[in-house]
Amino acid sequence: MAYVVLFGGGDAGGVILTEHGVKPIPPWKPFWLAELRALSALVAARVASGRGKLRRDLDPQIEKLNGAVLEAATHDFGSLGNGGILFEADGDGVYCGSTGPVHIPIHRTAAAA
Repeated sequence: MAYVVLFGGGDAGGVILTEHGVKPIPPWKPFWLAELRALSALVAARVASGRGKLRRDLDPQIEKLNGAVLEAATHDFGSLGNGGILFEADGDGVYCGSTGPVHIPIHRTAAAA
């Protein structure tokens, strides 16, 4: 199991956390960082939409984009196993799990600001 952690938008790189330790990684490709920002925005919109039709309409888009991002991460960083990607940019972010539709928005709290 591995977790890719990209803070600050990932422009400066990040780390991969595994059972063997922590490994720094270089900045990810700008295209995939843009995809992560888009995924984060879609997840935030889904959470904000409540339980209505918009939420159901966003789910397939989120799943498709999540799959593409996780596939690219596997190609660039190696297998994540049951891990995922933790991405943060401008105080908001998202956690993408590789074992299912787990999309958790991350918001900066007043204490963390």
